[in-house]
Amino acid sequence: MVAGDLEIKCDDVDALECALDQSASTFAISVIGELDSDQELGGGNTVERCQALIGLGEAQRLTGDAGYRETLLEASRIASTVNNAELAAKAALANSSGLSA
Repeated sequence: MVAGDLEIKCDDVDALECALDQSASTFAISVIGELDSDQELGGGNTVERCQALIGLGEAQRLTGDAGYRETLLEASRIASTVNNAELAAKAALANSSGLSA
């Protein structure tokens, strides 16, 4: 791939995309964590908090934070409490992403 006079290798592009994903995930962790601790997400068992925890758990997993499993389990518990099968499925799938058989 050539951009102007700069030759960019595919490995470089992949590394850049990975770094951007990592930065976005780190930012998401910060924002969602702050909102949750400030009770901006309503606290307790709400659909909004469940959605935020799923996003937080996915971001934690992408950044290598082992706490993602507990975050996604909490999201699963909330989804069950609010009787939302779609959110329960999202939380379960996010919690099992990347596992090998």
